[in-house]
Amino acid sequence: MATKVWLGTTDSDVTTAGNWSPSGQPTAGDDVIITGSVAITGATLSSAGNLASFVIRDYTGIIGSEAADLVIDLAASSNVSIDTTSKAYLDFNASDVDVDVHQTATTTGTASGLHLKGSSINDLNVYNSGSSVLVVEDTLDGDINTYNSGATVTLAAAAVAVNYNGPGRLYAHGSLTNIFATGSDVDYYGSGAITTAKAEKGATINYYSSANITNAYAYGGTIDGSMSNETVTSTNNDVQEGGSIKPGPNWTLTNNPTTGYIVTTG
Repeated sequence: MATKVWLGTTDSDVTTAGNWSPSGQPTAGDDVIITGSVAITGATLSSAGNLASFVIRDYTGIIGSEAADLVIDLAASSNVSIDTTSKAYLDFNASDVDVDVHQTATTTGTASGLHLKGSSINDLNVYNSGSSVLVVEDTLDGDINTYNSGATVTLAAAAVAVNYNGPGRLYAHGSLTNIFATGSDVDYYGSGAITTAKAEKGATINYYSSANITNAYAYGGTIDGSMSNETVTSTNNDVQEGGSIKPGPNWTLTNNPTTGYIVTTG
């Protein structure tokens, strides 16, 4: 086991031994650090077995492409940290890990700075302003967490996560179970029913889905279905601290707030 640092001395191929310090393609048990500016073409990073950790730091090169991801196989609970000012296309395959994103290129939507795949990723944690992540496909076993209102995450239609938490901007075309928005807008288009949609002060959940909501809580923020004609049942609704629920024309609201709270109609 060794710590392998990307140099890109010879070319952009991770399988070329001379591109690494110490020399040799990373293999099972190695810690991998990607730094510098030399681009990396899509390939399978480890020559055999699961890596111990994967860190991108102070990196300005492009990793992979739309047609070819860098495939990273990691041992369970390995450290994954991403800090780059450029684009990266990463597939964590069946790695049972959390992914911590500190910086990416700032482009959004399908042009996002980080294109992320992986069938066993636990939590996706996006920390810094300007970071932009597209979860391309597969199911996150855990949550999407943002820690800055300037962070942007796009959940593609083929992707699924359990919860969304935080102040960042979320475009959710894939399904979630719960939405806890604490700052920016969340646009929800997913087909999965929502157990709890909670909008705190400064947050708006724009609801374009036909999926039903069990608990809709506008605690200083807004839950807005007024721009959609989808048929939705929202069972338990509560409005506090100046928040509002704006149902669409085909919404059915039951168990509405007690006297003194207002549900604003669309």
